[in-house]
Amino acid sequence: MFDELRKYEPTFRTVARIGIGLLFWVHGAQKLLGWFGGFGQDGGTVELMTRFGAAGIIEFFGGLAIILGVLTRPVALILALEMLIAYFWAHVPRGGLWWWANGGERALLYCFVWLYFSTAGAGPFSLDARMAAAAGAGAADPGLGPEPSGGERPGGGAPGPASGGGAPPSSGPSSGESGGGSPGSPST
Repeated sequence: MFDELRKYEPTFRTVARIGIGLLFWVHGAQKLLGWFGGFGQDGGTVELMTRFGAAGIIEFFGGLAIILGVLTRPVALILALEMLIAYFWAHVPRGGLWWWANGGERALLYCFVWLYFSTAGAGPFSLDARMAAAAGAGAADPGLGPEPSGGERPGGGAPGPASGGGAPPSSGPSSGESGGGSPGSPST
């Protein structure tokens, strides 16, 4: 039964991305614009040159990018990092490391959700997918559609340089490349 639902994954991922992005965007709008009840007890806005101002900017524009599905993977990674920092900066001092004691459940939940989208991508119903299709790379990005049967990644085999995974195992160094990098260079 659940295998039949797999065909709806791209649609469900899109609905989740837009819904969760909207929830996150509202937090930025509260901080920056005073909308939806504003920020704090008085329902006002935050000063931009504070940590709450930085959080508002990240949440407002990051949430908007997630809703639209543009630059989803890098934006989601930034949002996950913001939520991890928020957890340790704002929640841990309130009640220790445990989320049930410090009220940090929402920050951790958003962190994990954004980590998922940083690896899964926006899905086929996004500006990322439209830009990839216009560039002719839509089938090469595993985050743009459902995984084909048999467990292979679209484009075949291991991730290539375009997805940040290095060269496929069957290809050796091309002219001008060294196989191991220069001494002292950071490894990935």
